[in-house]
Amino acid sequence: MVENAQTTGAFLITFAVLQTVFFLLLVRFLDLYEHEPLSTLALMTVWGAVGATALSAVGNQIGNQILEGFNPDFADVFGPAIAAPTVEEVAKGMALVGAFVFSAWAHKSFGTKRLRGLTDGLVYGAAVGLGFAFTEDVKYLFDVAASGDFAEGVSVFAGRRDFIGLGMLQHAIFTGMFGVGVGLATWARRWWWKGIMPILGLATAILLHAFNNGFVEFRLAQEHGLEMTRRFVFTVAAAGLKRAERSPAFGPDIVDSYTSAVTFVRIGNVVIFIALMGLAAWWLAFQRKVIRQELPEEVDKGLINGRDWELVPSFGRRLMWYLDLIRVKEFERVRVFRKLHIELANLALLKWRNKGWGLDEKEMQASRQRVATMKAEAKVDVYAPP
Repeated sequence: MVENAQTTGAFLITFAVLQTVFFLLLVRFLDLYEHEPLSTLALMTVWGAVGATALSAVGNQIGNQILEGFNPDFADVFGPAIAAPTVEEVAKGMALVGAFVFSAWAHKSFGTKRLRGLTDGLVYGAAVGLGFAFTEDVKYLFDVAASGDFAEGVSVFAGRRDFIGLGMLQHAIFTGMFGVGVGLATWARRWWWKGIMPILGLATAILLHAFNNGFVEFRLAQEHGLEMTRRFVFTVAAAGLKRAERSPAFGPDIVDSYTSAVTFVRIGNVVIFIALMGLAAWWLAFQRKVIRQELPEEVDKGLINGRDWELVPSFGRRLMWYLDLIRVKEFERVRVFRKLHIELANLALLKWRNKGWGLDEKEMQASRQRVATMKAEAKVDVYAPP
């Protein structure tokens, strides 16, 4: 029995690792025109899994002790909805803010690419959240299993990870919202917008987190009182829902209330996820439009040719061209082609940002110089038939 439990636990953790890697690659893929370095995203994920969870463990304990000083029962029931969202989103966001600050310093000192805008903030924030969710879900698995009901621990873990990954994407969505605020602040020209946007992003992350952590308890407390809610949620957290259902201390009415509230939260998460994906789709379409509008000027100046302008905005056409080259083992041309078009997309978006937000003109000129250098140093004709 112990051996089977260990095997099952190892399988579940492996599944969680693969699921996290899959969604990290997917989040990076959604940024079609400005791919972020995978190594940097991996570091952000590790921070979420290790650094943010360690800080949150300490911060949550302090926050709960403060709440207990006012009302122990209230702290037990609503501590996860008050202390945890604030502590955890700040802990996760520390790496996010640090990455943006470091990129600004590196850009100024060495001319490297600077993190800017909605997409960068969303992608890096989601990476941190994915790491945090991994550690938190594994902790729930072992906490419930330690109560003696390994099967319930597996059930809790599976419910948090689920097959399509929506459960484990919650932290990615929360911190991604903070990232959007931080990213938009980098486009702001007025100092007060630079301060307001991250605050709004953090507030949105905390509110979404609090809704997930506290709506069920709020509903139960309304209908069954604080004491009964405390006992019920403690039983569910320690031993799982099935153990609470079998307990004579709880009637079917509180179980029904719990189930309906959980369903409402899940529906709310689906709506939030769909809205976020819709926003991402709109943003990608807008980026494509910007690239089509901004690159013709570079064609007229002779920096690029018409083939560049045709292919850069269309990810599908670029991908098919890559695959054609890969099929005939033209790997060098793929490398040159991909690097050139990523820089051209970056140049087009820089031009658009400069018009609306007044960014540094030198950054655009540096991008044009990189494009010119790539075309001059290319040892292969990237557009010759494969």
